[in-house]
Amino acid sequence: MGTRRKVLVLGSGYISEPVLEYLSRDGNIEITVGSDMKNQIEQLGKKYNINPVSMDICKQEEKLGFLVAKQDLVISLLPYVLHPLVAKACITNKVNMVTASYITPALKELEKSVEDAGITIIGELGLDPGLDHMLAMETIDKAKEVGATIESYISYCGGLPAPEHSNNPLRYKFSWSPVGVLMNVMQSATYLLDGKVVNVAGGISFLDAVTSMDFFPGLNLEGYPNRDSTKYAEIYGISSAHTLLRGTLRYKGYMKALNGFVKLGLINREALPAFRPEANPLTWKQLLCDLVGISPSSEHDVLKEAVLKKLGGDNTQLEAAECGVFLLSCRRFGVVIEYYMKTFFHMTAVASCWYT
Repeated sequence: MGTRRKVLVLGSGYISEPVLEYLSRDGNIEITVGSDMKNQIEQLGKKYNINPVSMDICKQEEKLGFLVAKQDLVISLLPYVLHPLVAKACITNKVNMVTASYITPALKELEKSVEDAGITIIGELGLDPGLDHMLAMETIDKAKEVGATIESYISYCGGLPAPEHSNNPLRYKFSWSPVGVLMNVMQSATYLLDGKVVNVAGGISFLDAVTSMDFFPGLNLEGYPNRDSTKYAEIYGISSAHTLLRGTLRYKGYMKALNGFVKLGLINREALPAFRPEANPLTWKQLLCDLVGISPSSEHDVLKEAVLKKLGGDNTQLEAAECGVFLLSCRRFGVVIEYYMKTFFHMTAVASCWYT
């Protein structure tokens, strides 16, 4: 019988269950799951031997600190904006922490406090970022071992549904936060190409940065730059590279469909007045009528024509918009909607990566 360890998993979303399944393989790990989604943790409790704790860490910081203090490790699978709050609790109680999210400036600011506490906090330990970093360093280290100089580094990574299940206009299924997925299109990107820094603005113009992938032609893939690639020149130890690009992989048509959502205002950094807590319930039709500037009592054909006009006559983008059957507002993080439909979930995940 090995030493018993205590692990606190914060969050009960899509990526939480695979973590719980993995941790449950070791009978010496005592797992506690904290989440403000009571129904989700109750369902997880029926499948795994966990201690479910219903809590909202934003409103119950004292309870968070009490839980953290009893752990050997905290795994934060919450939205990235909440990681600094968790990290501060870990620093206070001198408990190690890991997360799959990118290291944000807010987390970076805590570096000295982490060192002073004598603990380890590691981010970017998911698929992308995460496994792609590990594969990158393995490849780079092997090249350096034989005396090679890295002149170009390009990688694309994506969690894709099996082709037979890419059965919606996005040709994608959510395996992690839908808000995170959709808001990625609003993120700007920076990469190095032939010695020149290329900046890509988020939003509608991001479609111009999409590239058709010429490998695995049967899968019909596209890729686009992912955030700031240039900072990895130092991290990877490849300052010699004249080209450095980290990108996201999707099936062709994904970005065009999302571009339509941006045009319509369905993906937006600013919250609409219609989604304020005190606002009246809103139907999908009423929302679209408001966004395209017509009366909510307009006939379906009139609405469809107005939406198509807003999309510049693009029928592919119209089809994607028409598939929005259920909508959820996400007021806390300033996102207008999550595009929420049954066929956008239950994915069979396939990860594809390419390195040069």
